[in-house]
Amino acid sequence: MRMSDPYSIDPDRTRSVPPQARSGGRALRVLLWGLLAVSIAVNVAASLAAGDGVSFLGLGAGVVAIGCVTGLVLQHFGRRRP
Repeated sequence: MRMSDPYSIDPDRTRSVPPQARSGGRALRVLLWGLLAVSIAVNVAASLAAGDGVSFLGLGAGVVAIGCVTGLVLQHFGRRRP
């Protein structure tokens, strides 16, 4: 009796992803990383300029940074092979 091994590689079950499908989001990744760097810099500058007060520019930059990080994480996990 042959036992099935869940860790074996079955050539019939493997999926082949074309290279162009895997690298399609490269421009978006570069844009998200650039926007993240700019939003962090704006957030730091606004926080330093505001002192103890609240800077709405800093809050907006923080929201943009959170959005960029979320987009990068989603794209990272979306590219992973199952």
